[in-house]
This record gives sequence, C-alpha cells and structure tokens, in this order.
Amino acid sequence: MQVSLEATPVLPVVSNRLRWARRCELFLGLLVWFAVLTRLGLTIAEELSHGQTLWFALVRFLGFFTNLSTLLLALVLTVPLLGPRSRLARWLWQPGVRAASLVYILIVSLGYEVLLRSLWTPQGLEWLINLLLHDVIPAGYLAYWLGFAPAGKLRWRDAFRWLCYPCAYFVYVLIRGAMLGRYPYPFFNALEHGYVPVLWNAAAFGVAFACTGLLIVAADAGLARYRSRRDLTSR
Repeated sequence: MQVSLEATPVLPVVSNRLRWARRCELFLGLLVWFAVLTRLGLTIAEELSHGQTLWFALVRFLGFFTNLSTLLLALVLTVPLLGPRSRLARWLWQPGVRAASLVYILIVSLGYEVLLRSLWTPQGLEWLINLLLHDVIPAGYLAYWLGFAPAGKLRWRDAFRWLCYPCAYFVYVLIRGAMLGRYPYPFFNALEHGYVPVLWNAAAFGVAFACTGLLIVAADAGLARYRSRRDLTSR
C-alpha cells in the first residue's frame, strides 16, 4: 500500500482566517463600545439637562432593547479576546450565544427601519450614533458571522430558546411602564393603546424573532455544507 506524504495546505489557510477573524472582532468590538457608550453619554446629558438624576438616566438607557442588545454584542465581541479562559468568555463564545446576539441585533435594525425611523430626525452626533446602532453594526456583525463564525453547531430548537430574552424584556417593559408611566417604544405603550393591542404587538415581534432565528439556523447549516465542500476541493 502506498501512502502519500504530501502535506495538505490547510493549516496556513485556517491560521490566516483566524487572524482575520480576530481583527474583525477587535474592530467591531471597539466600534460597538464606542456607539453604546456614546449613546449612554448622550442619554445622561439629556436627562441631566432636564433636571433628572443619573439613576433615572441609567434606567431610561437600559429600557431600550437596542441598548441592551448592543451591550450584549459588545461583550460577545470583546470579553473572549480580553479574558478567553474566563467562564463568561466561554459562555459568550458559544455558537448559540453568538448567533442569538445576531438575531437580536438584526431585529433591532429591522424594527427601527420599519417602525421608528420616520418618527424622528437625529442631527449631528445623534445621527452618527443612530446610524452605527441601527445600520452599520448590524450589517457588520452579519458579515462577520457569515464569514468567520463556526458553522454547523446550531439546532432548530435554538431559534425558540432565543425567545427567552425578548420575552423577559417585554415583561420588564410592562412592569417598568406600570411603575414609571413611561414606555421606551410607542408600540409597547399600554397606557395609550391598552394591554390587548400591546400583547398583539409583542406576539408579532415574537414571530419576527422566531422566523429570524430559524433563518439563522438554516444559514448555519448551509454554511457548514459550503465550507465542507470547499475544504474537500482545496485538498
């Protein structure tokens, strides 16, 4: 039996791909932290100028799904780079967590485009941060995920597990609104619309989250098949 001793040039390709992945993670991570921290600073400055407290500004900032989801994405992109052996880093680096953060940030972009963009016209720094949070970062993270995230690790049930966070957020919004009389989004304003229409709006968002999650799982399976065929043809 004859054994070929020719080396297959796979490791250099993988190593180069890994370096590009880490560069993209660092760049995206810094961009996300810049956007979310600037958004926090703008919120604090606005509330303080209206005579509110720092605590009130933080509560308002954390009331928006956009801000919470962007914070999660910032952690996903940077914690594993800074402390790769920590328990938090290992949890954030799971394919399911990374894919879930993609689903959430895509819904942030889609929801803003369909429901909120026409409601205000930001200027100056507000415009830049709004562009980053709702357009640049979702598109950039989607491109990163398609190009570098490990594929073939997701299951169809993951799309429904990812609904836990949006459901918990909705409950939080209702409780917060009942206590403060303020809602972060007009379509969740139970004081203005009543609870039944708001529940229907939440159900519509739930369907959007589930469908987006299923698309991501399908894309994950497709990427796994494509990369497998590509690796076979490159040998």
